[in-house]
Amino acid sequence: MNQVIYIMKTQENKTKQDKILELKQLHDKIQRAPQNCGCYLWKNKAQDVLYIGKARNIRSRLQNYLHTSGLNRRIVIMTLLAKDVEWILTATENEALILEANLIKRYDPRFNVRLKDDKRYPYLCISTTEPYPRVYLTRSIKNPNNLYFGPYTDVGAARKTLRLIHKIFPVRKLRQNLPLKRLRRPCINFHIKRCLAPCQGNISEEEYASIIKEIILFMEGKIEILERKLLLRMEEYSVSQEYEKASVYRDLINSVRKVTEKQTMDIRTGDKDVIGIARKGMNGQIVVLEFRSGRMIGRKSFPLTGLKYASEGEILEAFVRDHYIQTGSVPSRVEIPVALPNQKLICDSLHKRLEYKVRFILPRTQITRKLSQTAHKNADELLLERLLSDKQNNLINALKEIQKIARLKKIPSIMECYDISHTQGTETVASGIQFQDGNPHLPAYRHYRIQSVKNIDDPASMKEVIERRIRKMIQENQKAPDLFLIDGGAAQVNVTFRCIQKAVKNLAIDEIPTLGLAKQREEIYFPMENKPKNFEPNSAGMRLLRRMRNEAHRFAVQYHRKRRNQLALSHIVEEIGSIGETRKKALLKHFSAQRIERASLGELAKVPGIGKETAKKIHSFFFQRS
Repeated sequence: MNQVIYIMKTQENKTKQDKILELKQLHDKIQRAPQNCGCYLWKNKAQDVLYIGKARNIRSRLQNYLHTSGLNRRIVIMTLLAKDVEWILTATENEALILEANLIKRYDPRFNVRLKDDKRYPYLCISTTEPYPRVYLTRSIKNPNNLYFGPYTDVGAARKTLRLIHKIFPVRKLRQNLPLKRLRRPCINFHIKRCLAPCQGNISEEEYASIIKEIILFMEGKIEILERKLLLRMEEYSVSQEYEKASVYRDLINSVRKVTEKQTMDIRTGDKDVIGIARKGMNGQIVVLEFRSGRMIGRKSFPLTGLKYASEGEILEAFVRDHYIQTGSVPSRVEIPVALPNQKLICDSLHKRLEYKVRFILPRTQITRKLSQTAHKNADELLLERLLSDKQNNLINALKEIQKIARLKKIPSIMECYDISHTQGTETVASGIQFQDGNPHLPAYRHYRIQSVKNIDDPASMKEVIERRIRKMIQENQKAPDLFLIDGGAAQVNVTFRCIQKAVKNLAIDEIPTLGLAKQREEIYFPMENKPKNFEPNSAGMRLLRRMRNEAHRFAVQYHRKRRNQLALSHIVEEIGSIGETRKKALLKHFSAQRIERASLGELAKVPGIGKETAKKIHSFFFQRS
């Protein structure tokens, strides 16, 4: 025995020594880190990336992680899991900022705040690298020299905008390398005045480029500037008697006015974005209200994940990094609810790319605060809608999986689960709970006191419960459930199955499918099959079955404890010989087993029918027992 203890202590000491050695190696590596700007990647023992960050001085930033007192809880947990760190050097902080965004999208580290499913969002691309650019929908930024607008969280809205551009502006739609060596006949778009046929050489590159500039103004929401330019161009062609070209711009002006005349919100505040944030647990939602030339032209919404323990400033900076750094249209003002931790770096990065300054401003005036509240309200509503939708989708997936597991003909709507509870065969009770469409249906919850079984016999107890339940269904002409789930193994499932077989004729159905879910290994038992089957324990269907099983267990244990406490209390009260049956019942109703022995004279006297004298006798009785 002493030798075993010695071996265990030796192994424990080795484990501690290994941990100390690992920690020392990590500290030594951090001390060797370069003092240049770049990105760093924290990794766990399996070399999975936990967290990605950027720094002007990598060594100094990594050394900060060794002192957890100033770090938030999310980063403290990350450092406890981290076993290694790597870094990538960059020439400038701006490059580090862009690299950080790309690395986060690539590795999806669990401790970084990130846009949820950002890679799925479409962009509208203007292929400015071509002599005759196209406007098309894409889900990836392949050529950064092209101009991208987005991302669009609503694919339908993106397609609608693209159709609108193709309807208003006569640019080419077909994918081909222009100019062509041999001119070709134009397609149908030319004949319906939706294209100026650059494939036939009908328009110069300069003239085509001017139309592309007008599309960019349209995409940026600068409608007033666009209208002025179109009017000026139309008048120039009219003066030079180029009436065919003038008619093209006349039609453009009419189309743009038809599109923009539906605009209702006008706050005369120029070009800006207003950002609102909502969060709940790991999930969050960001809403961007877009104002161009004082008019609200749209709302974009972005789901976020990985928000646990993250501050609002970190969340906002992660979004700004992912949304603004690599996209096309950025207004000169962005109103944000809280300051960005690295605001100057982000502003400098945007200035280098856009060649104009972008200011991030906190709402201070009454108008800006009201707009910020509107953005926050939108974010709250969309987050609630998303969480409810996710929950509903998870339930649907869980029910579909249960259909496969239980070999059901249809997705189960009504499912019931039963469990037995007792203490060494005494005060045996059972519970029956019901779920409808994946959610608990409390009105159908039932408790059962087992009457026919005196000793420990869970299968016999389950047989009584199922027989009583089926009898109730027959008497009240109730709809049979789509699935019976039994908390137990082969014996309980087989008993239930036989009970159902006897009753199905009276229920006018073929069968009630039955499953058993064992606690220890979370195995599924099928009727008349002694060997259980294993399914993915963390799948949506198995989680729902476990939830039902645990709820039935909780409901049964709760009732059993209540019955046991009532029995114990009744025994104690029966020993008080100086009071009558009416007063005993009053005591049983008023107290629990734990409280009556500790009750004061005043508490005893408050019981209906118990006066001061009787209270003294009861108090004296318990005092003598102790």
